[in-house]
Amino acid sequence: MIAARKSPGAVLAVYAAEAIFAWMLAAPWAETIARTVGGHPDGDRAIFWDPGMPMLADLSARLGKVFAALFAASAIGLAVYAVLSVLLSGALLAALRGDPLRRALGRGAETYFRLLVVGAITVFASAVIVVLVGVIPSYALSARVAHPRTALLVALLPLVLVGAVVLVLAAAADLARARVVAHDTPAFASLVASVRDRRALTAQVVDSLPRALASLGLLGYAAALTTLASSVFVIFLVHQLVAVLRVALRASILARALRHVGEA
Repeated sequence: MIAARKSPGAVLAVYAAEAIFAWMLAAPWAETIARTVGGHPDGDRAIFWDPGMPMLADLSARLGKVFAALFAASAIGLAVYAVLSVLLSGALLAALRGDPLRRALGRGAETYFRLLVVGAITVFASAVIVVLVGVIPSYALSARVAHPRTALLVALLPLVLVGAVVLVLAAAADLARARVVAHDTPAFASLVASVRDRRALTAQVVDSLPRALASLGLLGYAAALTTLASSVFVIFLVHQLVAVLRVALRASILARALRHVGEA
């Protein structure tokens, strides 16, 4: 039976790749801020936790052009990671099927462009639905209600609907990815088959929802700890643990997708 816990090496390999890339993105920011406020008694806490955040405003005024360049570089880096993460997803799916890591990487490379098409179609469809079904109706409905609290509740209704639809799309995309890697089917055919297979799609949604909520909860926990803990080392350890657990949850979702497409 396919299970994420049976592929700890693949989970750790994906975590390591993501950690290295995250360090590459964060290092220029950390180095720039450290060189600017490194001599302050409170360190970088003075930037965000002083009332009114005067040092952050001062940094923005003095290093505006530097921050603009860092933002541009980070945007390019995130785009590159989004493309490379497709390879990681394919390799992780192959490893979950039982392939050794080297062969799994090869399988990820073989299916790369098909997985890229699946991801691109899913992102485009999700963006269209968010705008047409979520943002525009939410704004239109809230503008017709005078009471602020009622307007907020009314505005949330389309967004809740969008969240449910996007969850279904994400589940269909994971099933399509599993079909591409496991059965070597074309990208569009995999998406169509995943949408038509209502039993597998429903099961994937049910399996994905608690894991996705747990992943978001881990992010919230890590963010809350950052504001409470005084030890940078403890914060670092907890953040890395959260990162590993989130990769494991993602692997568990993909393992479920493989089961639902007949790879159990």
